[in-house]
Amino acid sequence: MDSGVSVSSSNNTHNGCVRVAPIANQHYTERQANITTSTNFTDDTFTNCNGGENNGGALYFNGTSIVSVIDRCVFTNCSVSTADIYRGGGFYAYTKSIQTINTTLTNCTALQGGGVCPSTVTQCVSFRLCVIEGCQSVYYGGGVYFRTCPPGDTTC
Repeated sequence: MDSGVSVSSSNNTHNGCVRVAPIANQHYTERQANITTSTNFTDDTFTNCNGGENNGGALYFNGTSIVSVIDRCVFTNCSVSTADIYRGGGFYAYTKSIQTINTTLTNCTALQGGGVCPSTVTQCVSFRLCVIEGCQSVYYGGGVYFRTCPPGDTTC
């Protein structure tokens, strides 16, 4: 259920953020990035963020009603554990819609989707004017790993 809440983060630097285990309905802080409501990030920098044994090194969008934009952000050296099925070294998106614009992901790592892993996005995934370089995964998608595609959707 979408609460209609929209959150924004702008011009923040998150250096060395470490994720702890996700807690339902807890909003973003430097130590917890389990995003459960529509949240936009603009001109934010994420450096050396580590999601540990969770999806999403810096950010984890977790909710099928979430519509979010990542604009002019930088993700550098962000990662999740490669010891098990953890995805999205920069960010992981289990959402309705995620738009990534003018964003750079550099040297991010994960088991799948070294830079980004959009998973079961029900409406739209877009990357515009983005740079993804030096990102690595053990299995699929060094830069981006699209885990599933919405069946029959042509609106994206």
